[in-house]
Amino acid sequence: MNLLETTVIGTVSAIVGGAVAWLTRGRFTADSLQVKQAQAVLAMWQQTAEAQQKELAQLRNEIVSLRERIECLESTIQQLEAENATLRNG
Repeated sequence: MNLLETTVIGTVSAIVGGAVAWLTRGRFTADSLQVKQAQAVLAMWQQTAEAQQKELAQLRNEIVSLRERIECLESTIQQLEAENATLRNG
């Protein structure tokens, strides 16, 4: 090989190598950005899920409390109905 062929082959090799490195780095950066965005979305989803779990627990506690209150009110109604019947008959 003469000097011209060696120079051309070296130059082409350097250009191709540089292009491959540039494309690979760009793809890696894009993939890395997508991974970071996916992680951010996952973190937001996890925070939302945790907040919803807390809210559900509070609502369940409220339901239990309301059921107890309903039972108490039903008992009071039954007592008042019995007193009312007694007063009517008495």
